[in-house]
Amino acid sequence: MKKISLVALVLSFALGQSAFAAPANDTSTSNQTTSTTSSMSSDNGSCPCPGKRMQEMMDSLNLDASQQAKIKAIKDQLKQSQQSNWEQMKSIRSQIHDLIAADTLDNSKLNSLISQKKELLGEMMKAKISAKQQIYSVLNADQKSQFKQLMKQWEEKRMNHKC
Repeated sequence: MKKISLVALVLSFALGQSAFAAPANDTSTSNQTTSTTSSMSSDNGSCPCPGKRMQEMMDSLNLDASQQAKIKAIKDQLKQSQQSNWEQMKSIRSQIHDLIAADTLDNSKLNSLISQKKELLGEMMKAKISAKQQIYSVLNADQKSQFKQLMKQWEEKRMNHKC
């Protein structure tokens, strides 16, 4: 049971740190869309690469002003909804650190925190996937084709990237 709990904890840390990484210092202009989670990751120490890649991908699609406005609204809505999730995630991390520093490990508390984190990560992933689908629906046929190709390249780079 301890091994399973430890494995679950390690996996949740690994997924939690890399799944929602974004740049801490996004400098976008009025002609560019802003990074989805740039302000949310400013204090979590995550690798900035995924946010940069998403911004580069959006820039390369040659979006018109209407598309940029729609995508900005989608990203702003996602950012707003994810803010409370990040606060909850910080609380869970803090409680996990408290468990680590305790004299004895409270397995029931650890299991509860792992379940909470797993649930929260699932909600965050659903929100991000939904936002990407909404962005995809804003694109024209050529942009959709390019988006698919860029997503494939992005995934390949992500798999080979070491931060």
